[in-house]
Amino acid sequence: MAEIRRKLEKNLSNDRYQHTLGVAYTAAALAMRYQASIEDAELAGLLHDCAKEYDKKESLSIAEKSGIRFSAADMAAPQIWHAIIGPVVAEKKYGVA
Repeated sequence: MAEIRRKLEKNLSNDRYQHTLGVAYTAAALAMRYQASIEDAELAGLLHDCAKEYDKKESLSIAEKSGIRFSAADMAAPQIWHAIIGPVVAEKKYGVA
C-alpha cells in the first residue's frame, strides 16, 4: 500500500492527495467499526479518486481502450467519468486487480 501512496502523491495534486488520505483514513475507521476488512477499505479510499484529475480527452481515451461505453447520461456528466474509468486506472496504473 505504501507504493500506491507514493504513486498517488506523485500523480495527484496536493489538495486531491490530502483529500484521498482523509477518505482512506475514514474508510479504515468505518471498516474497523463495522468489522470489515480495514485493508480493503483503506485501499478503496486511496483509489476512489485515482482518475479524478484526468482531462476529458484522456478519460475518453481510457474508456475507449478499455471497451467502456459512456451512456448519453454519462456523456452529459463528465464530472462522474472518473468513477467509471477508475477501476481501469486502479488496475493498470496502480496494480490493483
